[in-house]
Amino acid sequence: MPGTRVALPREPQAAATDFAEVGGSQSMVASGGWNAILDVLPCFVAVTQAAAGRVYTNRTLAGFCQVNAADPLQALAAAGRLYRPDRTLFPGDDLPDRAAAISGAGQTNVEIAVRRPDGSERLTIWDAVCLDMAEGRVGIATGRDITDERELAQSRQDWLSAASHDLRSPTTTVLLALQLAQRKLSALEKAPTLEVLAETRRQLELAEAKTRSLVGRMDLLLSAAAADAGQVHDASTDIPIHLGDLAAQAVREFEKLTNRHALVVRRPPGRVIATGNETRLRQVLSNLIENAIKYSPDGGSIEIEARAVQTDEAIRLGMPDTISSGTWALVEVRDQGIGIRPEDVPHVFDRFRRGGGPAAAIRGTGLGLYMSRVIVEAHGGHIWVAGDSQGGEAKHRGATVRFALPITRDVPAVAEHVQKETVMRHSGERRP
Repeated sequence: MPGTRVALPREPQAAATDFAEVGGSQSMVASGGWNAILDVLPCFVAVTQAAAGRVYTNRTLAGFCQVNAADPLQALAAAGRLYRPDRTLFPGDDLPDRAAAISGAGQTNVEIAVRRPDGSERLTIWDAVCLDMAEGRVGIATGRDITDERELAQSRQDWLSAASHDLRSPTTTVLLALQLAQRKLSALEKAPTLEVLAETRRQLELAEAKTRSLVGRMDLLLSAAAADAGQVHDASTDIPIHLGDLAAQAVREFEKLTNRHALVVRRPPGRVIATGNETRLRQVLSNLIENAIKYSPDGGSIEIEARAVQTDEAIRLGMPDTISSGTWALVEVRDQGIGIRPEDVPHVFDRFRRGGGPAAAIRGTGLGLYMSRVIVEAHGGHIWVAGDSQGGEAKHRGATVRFALPITRDVPAVAEHVQKETVMRHSGERRP
């Protein structure tokens, strides 16, 4: 049909309406030109004549159905592979294009779950219109796959619930600790004892630690927003950082929050120094340590190790192959927890994604590892899960997460800078 322009629709109803408007009184069903156009549309298209049944499905729909048949939709319906939202079977006669052709009425937002031959199940949504044409009434339906949209929406809902819990939990602990400390102070005024004083100090330290934890969670939410805006890492704020010292600082904070885990920092002789944003890299370490604690519900040892490695060793330890060569600052966080299921490993750093199996019972936002990946990659590094971190029936299998940052500056000069910074911090001297 020369001269006819068809815009690619974004919504099923728009596609069906566009098709109806440009069709007019001409016979589109038999038009080879229309077939060529409809075959390249990104949405699904199905056409049914009231008198003849389904006469067309486009290639997009045929590929999606994974069925080598003249009428893939009907083949799936006949095989019992189409479902309504309530999980009852969706009969072939009720499919939107046929329903529109038979009834003469349009169909809107019809959801059909499709169980494909490869075992995957996808959710689709359809709209349909009815046209009065030379061949009689014709139903034209368009649809699209909305599985990923629904999963994302559900992930966001789960995230909001988990984030609310994560913020409420430390806040409640802080409130209780401060209330108890207030009672102890009242008792201390009446009968001063070292025991009451020590308990009051302990409650105040717990309140401080939980407050820092709460601030960390809020920073995580703000960092996720910064990631969306492309503002995760400003290279102008980079300084030389001794990663072993940074890990030790993070451990000191978490030691106040758990008495079931032994947190150990392993530092080989010599300094492991990388250049980066100290606040962001501390956030990565905190995320990894917090995850190790969270997914080790039975307690156990958590080891954090920082060392310098060459590219070939880093690749041997699982770092993605890279064209870069030289020295990397490698940090490992190892726990004795429930591990990670093999099918979850490729997705552990995805946004809002959380593991299945035993991990599903543990609350979380699905943002910590995602933000760790964003920050590490913004520093030119890599982060990955070690190959032996596969969860299973055996207890204490554990998980190991590694990240590597390139060491690109002169190490002796950087070490001298870090040593000077350390002296200034301990002496209280202001930076120039």
